[in-house]
Amino acid sequence: GPEGFVRRGMGWPGNLPSWEDALFLEAAAGTGAGKSMGGALRLLSYFESWPGARFMITAPTLDMFRTTTLIAIKDVFAAAGLVEGVLWEYYENHKELHYHNGCVAFCRATEEPELLVGTTCAGAWMDEAGRSPYKAFTNIVGRLRQQGYPHQFWATTTPVGRHHWTYWVWNHSAALEGGYVEEGQLADVPESGKYVLYQGKTAENPYGGSATDRRLRRLYGDNSLLARQELEGQFVLLEGLVYPKY
Repeated sequence: GPEGFVRRGMGWPGNLPSWEDALFLEAAAGTGAGKSMGGALRLLSYFESWPGARFMITAPTLDMFRTTTLIAIKDVFAAAGLVEGVLWEYYENHKELHYHNGCVAFCRATEEPELLVGTTCAGAWMDEAGRSPYKAFTNIVGRLRQQGYPHQFWATTTPVGRHHWTYWVWNHSAALEGGYVEEGQLADVPESGKYVLYQGKTAENPYGGSATDRRLRRLYGDNSLLARQELEGQFVLLEGLVYPKY
């Protein structure tokens, strides 16, 4: 957790495990499961391990970035004892986050994926990836080319169904078998990268997850498709998903 960064101090990349190149991670979990906090923790760990890295952080819109992603970053950095304005700063005018050791993160929205080009980065974090288009993902991956750094991408999201790219990119074989992605759209190319999927439940978050799960499960239905998606982090068939009417 964040307290570990405080205990170990700054500037200790040699004490950390090596970072794998071409690693693509997805945390697909329920509402309130702590996905954005986990993404921010990994961002902090990467920054401390690789001074001078350039990064891209995205959310579906800039409003969502400010109200969700940036809040998680602020909370994690504060818990680690990193004073805003001293050891890091977010510059709203330029949409950039600057870290004390030379790391820079370009903060962007995915609603206009054609604008996510031109930069050269070491890694990227896409928050709420389920609300972002596939073109944004492919454009970002094409920017992971900063030399001398491990190229990594991680996505944090609540699942949005098996027809979405966040399912079939990380579940290639199952997606092909189920017909959720056209054959040939994704190719198994040797040494093209390692894709790892983590799934989690809302109730598993020790910081209020159980209470959130109980409130929403009462609204969604205990074993409904909506509960399985929104609370258990499962990729369900959206054709059978019925949202409550209020």
